[in-house]
Amino acid sequence: MRKRFIFYLLLSIPLLLTDAHFSELLYEFSFSHFMVTSYLFVTILFLFCQSEYSQWSFAYAIIFGTIYDYYYFSFLGITVLSLPLFSLTAFGFKKIFSKNLSVFQESLLYTICLFIYVIVTFLLLRNHQFINLSLSFFITYHFLHTIIFN
Repeated sequence: MRKRFIFYLLLSIPLLLTDAHFSELLYEFSFSHFMVTSYLFVTILFLFCQSEYSQWSFAYAIIFGTIYDYYYFSFLGITVLSLPLFSLTAFGFKKIFSKNLSVFQESLLYTICLFIYVIVTFLLLRNHQFINLSLSFFITYHFLHTIIFN
């Protein structure tokens, strides 16, 4: 059990550090104003929260949120707050709902958790003045496409 947990932890580090670069690559190859962000790491975190190691998901989210903040923003406070909130939401859904969820139900729960993560991240970025987008522009040209893509 412990070896598998360490394996998941070490496997997540390259995914965390290349996730935003993959999103940038998607944006470069698109021919429109729409920006699609891949949340591969957040997807892995959701699966981690639904697995047998879910009790470690909050600490996992704080550690990797800190790494993400320093790697991409050189500023602590955006992902270190929104990623643990995402993991708590996913863990709460695991505790509330039964283990016999269909694929559709689990994807719906993932979409709800991703919605919370993206909106909280957007609000924190606006609060710290990293972006200057209106909410309507963000939803139209970024958020809806990201939800559909992920």
